[in-house]
Amino acid sequence: GTGNVLFERVFEFGGAKGARNWFSDIRNGTQRVPQFTRAIDTSGIPNSFGAVLHAVGTTFQYRVDFAKGNLVFVVHMDSLTTDLSAAAIGQAAAEYLNAPSQSHPPNAAGQPTNDILPTVAIVGGGLIVMLALVVIILAVLLSRGPGPVAAPGGEILVSPDGTQRWDGLRWRDRGFEVPPTAPRSPDGAYWWDGAAWRPIAR
Repeated sequence: GTGNVLFERVFEFGGAKGARNWFSDIRNGTQRVPQFTRAIDTSGIPNSFGAVLHAVGTTFQYRVDFAKGNLVFVVHMDSLTTDLSAAAIGQAAAEYLNAPSQSHPPNAAGQPTNDILPTVAIVGGGLIVMLALVVIILAVLLSRGPGPVAAPGGEILVSPDGTQRWDGLRWRDRGFEVPPTAPRSPDGAYWWDGAAWRPIAR
């Protein structure tokens, strides 16, 4: 009914160092975004920071983040009109008091070693797909046979069997039409069809 919203998240790392590093990154990043309006005093909560974020036409976000052991908590309350700084601090303080000093994640959870196998699988799969595409493209190109052959000067393209010429759009019979770009003899009586001189009908 108030239109106010509460979001709570907790992120678990394999160790306290990972949590501290990530907490430091999001604190520094939050203070640099264009939506940063002002800081919230969270001195009553260890290892925490608070910020008010707002973009034109959106709600105000009252955010409190803190690190505890190998966990990072994010609490933010959003409202169009009500200043929820105190409420966000109160909610984050309650979470801090109730949070364990250390959780017990699975072995190496959140550590880079945990991501090696999925990453190798993804990269390997991508390489296999790319290799398959290259093979398919080569097979299609080779199955089409040799392409048009250029005559001396590269102006006339002749089919492999020598019976047709390429006019840029389709194959045409070499014996009938004189292409406008075909080389001509000095006396104008012959034209080069890509393989031989042919008389020009008058």
